[in-house]
Amino acid sequence: MKMEGDSMGAMEEHSCQRTAWFVWLAAVTFYGYEFFVRVAPGSMFQEMQRSYGVTAGLFGFASGTYYYIYAPIQIIAGAFFDRFGGRKVLLPASLCVALGCACVLLPLPSLGLFALGRLLMGLGSGFGFIGVMYLATVCFSKRKLSLISGLTTAIGFLGAILTLQYIPRLVERIGWQSCWFGASIFGLLSAALLGIAIPRSPRPKTEQQDSHFQEEGPSFLTGLWQVLKNPQTWVIGGIAGVLYATPTVFGDLWGNAYFRNVAQASNESAGQSVAMLYLGWFLGAPFFGWLSDRTRKKKILLQVATLLCGLLLCLFLYGDASLNTLRIWLLLIGFFGTPEVACFTASIENNPSHASGSAVAVVNMIVMLLGGLTQPLVGWIVEILSSSGIGQNTGTAGIHELRLALGLLPLLSFLGFILCFFYDEKTEEQHP
Repeated sequence: MKMEGDSMGAMEEHSCQRTAWFVWLAAVTFYGYEFFVRVAPGSMFQEMQRSYGVTAGLFGFASGTYYYIYAPIQIIAGAFFDRFGGRKVLLPASLCVALGCACVLLPLPSLGLFALGRLLMGLGSGFGFIGVMYLATVCFSKRKLSLISGLTTAIGFLGAILTLQYIPRLVERIGWQSCWFGASIFGLLSAALLGIAIPRSPRPKTEQQDSHFQEEGPSFLTGLWQVLKNPQTWVIGGIAGVLYATPTVFGDLWGNAYFRNVAQASNESAGQSVAMLYLGWFLGAPFFGWLSDRTRKKKILLQVATLLCGLLLCLFLYGDASLNTLRIWLLLIGFFGTPEVACFTASIENNPSHASGSAVAVVNMIVMLLGGLTQPLVGWIVEILSSSGIGQNTGTAGIHELRLALGLLPLLSFLGFILCFFYDEKTEEQHP
């Protein structure tokens, strides 16, 4: 009976490998889609706020429910993939995001319904990146995982760049409701593509098959517990978190205010400037993913990345430079922050093979939690330093206050550099 199960698992893995890039394309399409719904409200902020008739703070809180569920769901998402496989998890997740987009379209102009929609979007999106990486562990060899992580990250940031560039124009032409309608339809199409691409009942590799689908194997949460109690998981997650903090804190929230104050840029010019950070990640993620796989030297890459990002952030925040020079600094900060993508492969290598999904999930959770905690911490520091307070417009913060508060970012990078010395680099042969 066990031999039959092993044979079935091997057949499913072989089926996935034959169409590996098609499976990845379907999964990364969903990831790009969830990245779009993540940043879209920022491009429709004023229009939606006026429609709901609420303050900017209250609308921001409702929109933020996406993150409130996204971070904690990571801790169980990986265990779901390890237990049920990609198809049975990603299909419902994509439908959940599509349903969340549809909630925004309900006739009643209720902020509560918008918050519910954002909650559903965050719930489904929490499975996006982990799902891509889980399927990569099934369909690709370990030597390609960092490259896949880099390509996936690049697609996500491409979604952010396109959203920042084109959604404001679409909102002016067809209205924000039509944009959410299109997002809901795209979610249904994404679910259909996933259903076509992912083989039925894809299971982990043969050794994972034994541990998760046989009665004598470990319990449902055993792999998750093994990942959580492994100190290396937290070291790797911390390194990934500090490298990703700049896009989360500066790119998602404080970047526009910084460029408006420091460089006296217009709102449109400030948005284009912030996009340079995402462009740096878009260009760097596939390259450093490939370089990590090619050299098998993740530790030195992460040490260089954390140290260089810390130095570049100091130049960016405290140097006297023109707008174009600031954009170049920001592009380089994004580019040299992208060795972060190797952290997900590092976590897989430092944890049991039957818990690959949980390994990626916990690191992703740490990344999101660190960014989520640093965002309001920057605001709190600005509020203390600024006599006028933050108010409803982050642009009311002064240059001095912003620079001091955003000093948390280079500080985190230097702390990440120290953490790198505690990272135990594994070779493929040492993978448990």
